[in-house]
Amino acid sequence: MLLSSPSTPSQRLPDEPAGRRLLAGLLSSTGIAVLIVVMGAAARLVNLGSRSLWLDEILTILRARGPAISDVIAVIRATPDQMPLYELSLWLLRGFGESEFIVRLPSALAGSALVWVMYWLGKELFNPLVGLFAALLIAILPFGIWYSQEARPYAFLMLFASCQALAAYRAVTNHYFLNWLSLVLFSILSLYTHHLGLLMTASVFTFVGLAILFNVGRGWLGGARSSALSDDRLRIGSQIGFALMAAGLVGLGYWPGFTLLQGFLARPELGFGGPNAAYTLTWSDVQTQLAQFDLAGLMLALFIVGGLAGIHWLGRGRRLAVLLLAVWLIVPLAAFWWRKESSIVFLAQRHLSFLFPGAVVMLALGTHGLVSGLGWLARQLSRYVTNSWPSNILVQRGATVMMGLLLLGWIYPRLMASYERPKEDYRGAAQRIIATSPPNSTVIAIGKGQSFVVTSLGFYLKHLNSPIPVTPGVLIDNQAIERLQQPGGDVWGVVFTPIDEEKERIIPPDFKVTPMTGLLLVRPPRTGGAAEQAEALLRWGSTFQSVLETSANFVAFKGGKTKLGPNLLPDLRAPAAPAGAPTEYWNLTPGARLSDDKLSFVLTPTGEMVNATFVIRKVQPGENYALFFSCRNGDLKGDQRVYITATSADGKLIDIIPSGAGYLCPPSATLTPQAFSFKVPAGVAALGLWLRATGMGTAEYATIELRRLE
Repeated sequence: MLLSSPSTPSQRLPDEPAGRRLLAGLLSSTGIAVLIVVMGAAARLVNLGSRSLWLDEILTILRARGPAISDVIAVIRATPDQMPLYELSLWLLRGFGESEFIVRLPSALAGSALVWVMYWLGKELFNPLVGLFAALLIAILPFGIWYSQEARPYAFLMLFASCQALAAYRAVTNHYFLNWLSLVLFSILSLYTHHLGLLMTASVFTFVGLAILFNVGRGWLGGARSSALSDDRLRIGSQIGFALMAAGLVGLGYWPGFTLLQGFLARPELGFGGPNAAYTLTWSDVQTQLAQFDLAGLMLALFIVGGLAGIHWLGRGRRLAVLLLAVWLIVPLAAFWWRKESSIVFLAQRHLSFLFPGAVVMLALGTHGLVSGLGWLARQLSRYVTNSWPSNILVQRGATVMMGLLLLGWIYPRLMASYERPKEDYRGAAQRIIATSPPNSTVIAIGKGQSFVVTSLGFYLKHLNSPIPVTPGVLIDNQAIERLQQPGGDVWGVVFTPIDEEKERIIPPDFKVTPMTGLLLVRPPRTGGAAEQAEALLRWGSTFQSVLETSANFVAFKGGKTKLGPNLLPDLRAPAAPAGAPTEYWNLTPGARLSDDKLSFVLTPTGEMVNATFVIRKVQPGENYALFFSCRNGDLKGDQRVYITATSADGKLIDIIPSGAGYLCPPSATLTPQAFSFKVPAGVAALGLWLRATGMGTAEYATIELRRLE
């Protein structure tokens, strides 16, 4: 408490020693908050680069690699499930490299800043002690630290969500124009961090609207009605005007990113989509989901006490503070329930991360409630024993220290365990492969999640300056086989998320297996060349992923062990399809033409794509086929791809081959032979061959053949 100075110089107290002033500052609530921020930052920086990057982190790095900001934005536009803010932060750090520490540093800094914001949020909503408990909890709870040590946008999202909540509360209670501008700024930052920022923005503006309504109807704002009716109307009118202005500015700032939201919502596989399959929600499911947010045991009890304490604070003039917490937690959950119903329990915890700071304030409320209860109990016991009242300040400080120690004792072992929580060890796998294999070796991804392995392990092999490629087992093409036919190379198989024990039992005894975190390295015997090793590996993989048999047969064909059937495609010298012609002709879109045994594509700036298509009906489901072709795209600014669509008798699309995304032709200034094999899915009545080019420039195809592997 501040004391007035004596009125005369002779009455003034002597200056306090500097050390005492420093100690007093450190023991103030703000000084303690600073110490907690330092502790939270240390908890986030320790072991920041110790774990391998996983798939989503690596994809974030790859999106941020453009030479200019416009390139990063262009990549984000092509992946509408992302917003650009985190990638832009990595782009700004591009001069420091792509080590695990550097790419995770923005998240660690955001998580550290969140500790400071949580102190001010708890302090302004309730009191400084609630703020200190909120800061302490967010500083050391494993959930917050986990996402502060990941190169993903969720630490940013938690930070900006908390800033939005604080700015919204200040805007409707303090009436300063700067608070409204802060709400606009943090809302735009939240929206450009992740699409989930839209839910938080909706929540804070819902709170603002309800607060204004309460102010109009009951005079809750500030705890009493204005004494002058005209002043009351002016204040309410200005709040409505500021709120509408803030909403308009947020909408204007978000407008450039709205197209990304449209793309996100238009693709159900990226968005949250409608309800999942019918599911009966159980209390065990709720407990599991809460435990993912560290709300188990003591923390769950504190959360429940915090809810009861919120009811108590309603009677102490903190109606708006309690309303903010309720809206923060309820509105997004209601939106998720509307879309997902009981299957909300299957949402990834990261998609609910922006709710975590609100839950932590509830925990802080519960902790403060227990401190108050302990203080009351201590005073009652002391009065009963000594018939005198102890100092309220002394009791409160003692209870606060006890609760702080209890929280640290509960959370510390769980925090230490979270540091040991593994991620897929792509870095360790790459290091082992490089250390034990010649540079002309090949890695083949088998099992489910092949694209994860190709992207993530391929990133680390390149990061470690290794020329060893990673090839998906379902797409062994000409380039992969040419490498396998080089002498002296070895072959590794990598399985994402190790197969179950039953599958492990059928691994041939001469295969060498190396378990890694989230991966299984499988090495076939070195009894032959790399092609023979690859065929043996693929034959083994086909025992639990039958499509790999096709790749094994293709490798065998290239080794002269199998034969090919007749070509099922017409010669390119045949004429293009006339109007109304049957499907045994090539069908060409504008920009494509047949000439000199080639399919030539000419793309203009106004054209989206050029296609040449052919329908093949003489195929057998379950049989293996190989497509051979040559492609050239030296002056094409875009993509040249080959697709095979598999359809049923009623025209329903069954699959897109290969890999659901087509075969991307490598850059080549001359016609370069390519080939890949595939297995016709069950229920297929026809295959559609699509030769496509997109962008601007020219592309060519030649010597196109589809043959059965016999």
